[in-house]
Amino acid sequence: MAALDVYSGILTKRLAAHLLRRCTYNVTRERILAFASKTPAQAVAELMANPSLLMSQPIDPLNGQVWINNPPVPAPSTTTFDADRKQYVIGWWLNEALRDPSMRSKMSLFLHTNFVMSPTNVAFSEEFWDHLMLLRFYSLGSLKTFAKKVAIDNTMMRYLDLVESQHPNPNLNFAREFLELFTIGKGSQTAAGDYTNYTEDDILQTARVLAGWRIGERTPANADPDTGLTRGQPVPMYHGFSTKTFSYRFNNQQITGVGADDKAKMRNELDKLVEMIYAKPETARFACRRLYRFFVRKDIDTTTEQNVIVPLAVFLAANDYNLGLTLTKLLTSKHFYDQDDGSTNDEIVGAIVKSPLELLLQTMSYFKIAVPQPVANNLPQCWNHYRLFWRTGVMYAFLQYCGQMAFEPPTVAGYSPYYVAPNYDYGWFNSSTIIHRYNVASMLIEGKKINPDGSLHYDTLGGVQLDVVAFMNNPANVSNPALVDVLVTELLETLLPEMPDSTRYEYFRQALLAQLSPLNWQMEWAAYKASGNGTSVRIALEKLVKTITRAQEYQFF
Repeated sequence: MAALDVYSGILTKRLAAHLLRRCTYNVTRERILAFASKTPAQAVAELMANPSLLMSQPIDPLNGQVWINNPPVPAPSTTTFDADRKQYVIGWWLNEALRDPSMRSKMSLFLHTNFVMSPTNVAFSEEFWDHLMLLRFYSLGSLKTFAKKVAIDNTMMRYLDLVESQHPNPNLNFAREFLELFTIGKGSQTAAGDYTNYTEDDILQTARVLAGWRIGERTPANADPDTGLTRGQPVPMYHGFSTKTFSYRFNNQQITGVGADDKAKMRNELDKLVEMIYAKPETARFACRRLYRFFVRKDIDTTTEQNVIVPLAVFLAANDYNLGLTLTKLLTSKHFYDQDDGSTNDEIVGAIVKSPLELLLQTMSYFKIAVPQPVANNLPQCWNHYRLFWRTGVMYAFLQYCGQMAFEPPTVAGYSPYYVAPNYDYGWFNSSTIIHRYNVASMLIEGKKINPDGSLHYDTLGGVQLDVVAFMNNPANVSNPALVDVLVTELLETLLPEMPDSTRYEYFRQALLAQLSPLNWQMEWAAYKASGNGTSVRIALEKLVKTITRAQEYQFF
């Protein structure tokens, strides 16, 4: 049975939840039930949509105004508040990702983890927004074309010093990372200055190709014709136009720019460089291994390499590195749903540790936690939305303490769980992060941010808080919360990757009942419905939610 053959069966709740968790941050019981009756092809086609943004650009909570494409006077990049505005851009992205019904936000993060940059101290908020929109634009487009665009992205050029590179002594930083981390991968060293996929001289030649690019001002003249976003500009006086000759690793290929003028020649050299790199089979395999570890599991053995990675890489290259087509092939395959061998419940489903972003956003989306929307005529809500919740409560508390400051990776290699073998995603779960991960529900139920030691802070999350009684009382979330086994089963089958065995099930059941009988619970629920006072059921429901979200099973998806 070929691993990449299409799985044509109906998903069911278990596999629908598996697909949604792997591909989106927006996972609710309603969505799981809606996808359960679809085939993988139908479900993935829906996830490939390109929904409109809820807000086309972020809002500054200090004045309730947009500024990215409507810059105030003075412009944000000339004020002391632009560092704050970069955080508001991240808050805007998180808010969009939480509600994104497609897989574009998840794929934007994938591109970010592979073409790493950080806006801290290097990019203005407007340029950082351009970068995030570039990620979104190519999230399901051509990876090869994206490589051409991101190489001259203003934020990337600042981050890796390309903006300082010039002939005859080009800066090697970007060229080195472009080959080693972003595109083809280094491979093992075979001799001094010679690696499996390129040589040290290839880094120099790449740097020569890229020398002379400078920051493009945010004017219509500097807009990329494909994306409409501002891009870097070629400055011929800083570029050397002599032929660049690459090593035997690239078949001694030579690059000489052609075009109507020197700027066109520089653009042509960049195009030839990327085409040369992406023509190598290892570039496609390097990308497919990363896709596999991001969407399927960390372990790539010899069988997986031959039966999944190699054919998927051939498909990726043959389709001009189109990520949407390649992901469709992977996410509709028998292998992705663990249907390509004799065992269907021990390899793929529940095999990945949730990143902090996935843990937080999927918990928020499942429990439908309302976040105040930033609207220009309601400045207190703007303040709550960005500073108290996304910025103070999420970014500088939960995500930071869990090791994933959004879009602020610790090194140019990114976040270690995405690339460090052999643990990979298991690196999210350690003694430093465990208490913060286990307290995600406590944070949301209490509506308070988390301290560095994992305890709850006295600061609120700006009014963002989970009302468990109201949630359970909604039939879209639980069909009949008065019945213990209906309540517990419906939560477990949509919150955990696999239904637990009978002993484990009883553990969760007792978290709700605390040795009371199901009839006692039914009477307590009836009393709440009659009076509208949820005090008698709230404590038990909060304990159940905390118990589930603190379970080891909940850390996986």
